[in-house]
Amino acid sequence: MRASTSNFSQVISEILALAEADGIAPNRKARRLKADDDAAQTLSETIKKLREVAPEPPLQVRTIHHFSCTGGTMLAKCIASMGNTVVLNEVDPLSAIPFRGDLDRFNPTDLVALMHQSGSPPEPDLVAELFGNSIKQVASSLDQNGKTLVLRDHTHGHFLYGAGRDNRFTLKRILETADLPLLSLITVRHPVRSYQSMVKMGWDGHLTPNTFDEYCQRYLSFLDAYAGVPIVRYEDFVSAPNEVMQTICDHLKLDYFEDFQEVFHSFKFSGDSGRGSGTIEPRPNTPVDEGIQAQLNCSSYRELVKKLNYDSTVYGANGP
Repeated sequence: MRASTSNFSQVISEILALAEADGIAPNRKARRLKADDDAAQTLSETIKKLREVAPEPPLQVRTIHHFSCTGGTMLAKCIASMGNTVVLNEVDPLSAIPFRGDLDRFNPTDLVALMHQSGSPPEPDLVAELFGNSIKQVASSLDQNGKTLVLRDHTHGHFLYGAGRDNRFTLKRILETADLPLLSLITVRHPVRSYQSMVKMGWDGHLTPNTFDEYCQRYLSFLDAYAGVPIVRYEDFVSAPNEVMQTICDHLKLDYFEDFQEVFHSFKFSGDSGRGSGTIEPRPNTPVDEGIQAQLNCSSYRELVKKLNYDSTVYGANGP
């Protein structure tokens, strides 16, 4: 919710009181205002003096991470609806997906793509360095304009694409290497439901081998790579969107906008494969395919649902 005029005035009064105590700003009698122009000028001068003596706050970047078909695009849109927030969608600087068979794609602004097209692909360390420096510049520019940068990780390309579990640097690790302080968040959905949606989309074919057990092992690898990062469950969000979004904003230090449900659907992001409506609410469950049910006895699934605090029950048409 945006601060009211009275709240804003109170904040300014507190800032000026602190400034007076430190001898930075004139006392209250000296700055008794005769007109609005005088007030604006005095405030502007005081803020300028405060900036000259106050240390620069650390530049922070926010990141959100989740698997495919877990409601990530909807959540990214809701975050983008928050006040003065800019979301860069589906970011993965070390992804190999864009360069498979697209060497003639027009990429005038993408240096990494152009290096791939040149026949001299850049080393991962160079890509990470270029990306980290670029994000620093983008975040700094936005910060100077009172805006906050949020990066939505394209986790699918890292953990669910191809053979084996990729040990390359995560997005979080790349940004930390660039000395960027981070506020990060993981969002999850019950793995049976997210895997079922992946199968429906045909994205389970990106896995090698293509099994539910392999999916759960990749999920565990993802959680290990982001150990210690707070987790938000999709089911909790769609059941109480305002309450959970307030919690998300508190953690990511974003300005909460209580009417986000009225505007989030206006954002157009890639990866938007889920709900078509602009309403956030629990969706009816569909029966779990017999092929998936037959795989639910694997130990990786039991370990995963325990780690995420989900029920391991085999879901059917009347499941929770």
